[in-house]
Amino acid sequence: MQAQRAKLLFRRNASVVPEVVAWRSMTLDKAPKRTNDMNTIGRNEELFDYMSLNKLYLTSSVLLKIDIFEERRTPSIELHFKLSIGGGLLKIRFTNVMEYSFYYKMGYSFYNVERCKFFKKGDSFYISLDPYDEWANIDENDQDFILCSAIEGYM
Repeated sequence: MQAQRAKLLFRRNASVVPEVVAWRSMTLDKAPKRTNDMNTIGRNEELFDYMSLNKLYLTSSVLLKIDIFEERRTPSIELHFKLSIGGGLLKIRFTNVMEYSFYYKMGYSFYNVERCKFFKKGDSFYISLDPYDEWANIDENDQDFILCSAIEGYM
């Protein structure tokens, strides 16, 4: 069955060393970086803190758009969400992508996030919008996932 499904899959050579990403903290005296009329809300662990503090949950959100592009010779992916609580827009950029997979089949809604897992493991960040389970581990049965070394959020 799985061999019959068309999947978009990318794996990067594991011997390539990911670039170092500096972690910064936002302060009130600095204006946030803007991108296409959106403000930066956090990078890496700071994004998790901001989302938790402000109750920005991806569960029950709607994925509006997926952008996949090359940046510094590696894939980058932007996921654009409409949040269910407050109806705000959230964009998450995944850079230095090591692996990703997305699948779509006509007849299903594009794309209501019913369950997800989003966590940091070692030096990597992982998100699955169709997880096999909701434990903070990478499972080979997870669907619609991204594994990368840096994330950034915008609202």
